[in-house]
Amino acid sequence: MKVLIDSEVLLDIALDRQPFSIHSEQAINELLLAGIELHVTLVIIANVIYILSKHCGSTIAKQFVFRVLGFCKMLPIKSSGILKSFEQNHNDLEDGIQIVAAEDGKMDLILTRNLRNYKLSKLAFRTPEQLLAS
Repeated sequence: MKVLIDSEVLLDIALDRQPFSIHSEQAINELLLAGIELHVTLVIIANVIYILSKHCGSTIAKQFVFRVLGFCKMLPIKSSGILKSFEQNHNDLEDGIQIVAAEDGKMDLILTRNLRNYKLSKLAFRTPEQLLAS
């Protein structure tokens, strides 16, 4: 099984956004313990760096991303995937790019708190809370 971890899930952990951080951390830990491959994209990493740098400074942002890249593989985003996401008319262009990257990378699941932006995905998508409940 392969899972794409979305920005919000990582930011919940990094910024300790309660109550979401508890569920996000538990879900990631359970996936890792089960031997599930976790993935991120460059867009996700860029979002995390940008937001954490604003809130906590660049040193904390770098440390957190270094930690994430220790347990997540980088899922490539191709230029054809970006164009494909534009053709699919996603409401949120950034999430559209994530969806196409996840589909191209044959992900089984997208772990996100932003369910409404993933409704056009052919893939399964769950919040950390939903994943923990299943």
